[in-house]
Amino acid sequence: MLGLGNVLGVGNTTKTSDRRLKTDIQTIGVLGDGLKVYSYRYKSGGPVHIGVMADEVAVLRPQAYIKCGAGDGFD
Repeated sequence: MLGLGNVLGVGNTTKTSDRRLKTDIQTIGVLGDGLKVYSYRYKSGGPVHIGVMADEVAVLRPQAYIKCGAGDGFD
């Protein structure tokens, strides 16, 4: 997951931000450059998270996009 802190350039994370791994996705805001902020849960379970979707980051902030190297096909 790329949390809002990471979008703003603070913090660090190792979770994936691929929308295919998320459920209950709801838009809750939009950043100044048009990047949407969402609330969602991971399909694997757990609490509600707030963050962005990797496919949108790849378009609007390519410098912040990292393709996972685990070979799982997720961003």
